[in-house]
Amino acid sequence: MSTYTLEQYIKKHDLKYYKYDEFNNIEEIGGGLVGKVYKANWKQNGKMFSINVI
Repeated sequence: MSTYTLEQYIKKHDLKYYKYDEFNNIEEIGGGLVGKVYKANWKQNGKMFSINVI
């Protein structure tokens, strides 16, 4: 069994990575056993995103 770093997983699964400081108006909206969910606006265009932190 191989171990992937987060960067390797993102590249393999065609996921986009955004830096935390690219967002503003960050507000926690939920969470559970493995992480938290936030809503935030992307500074580049103001669109709202959900951010999952694990």
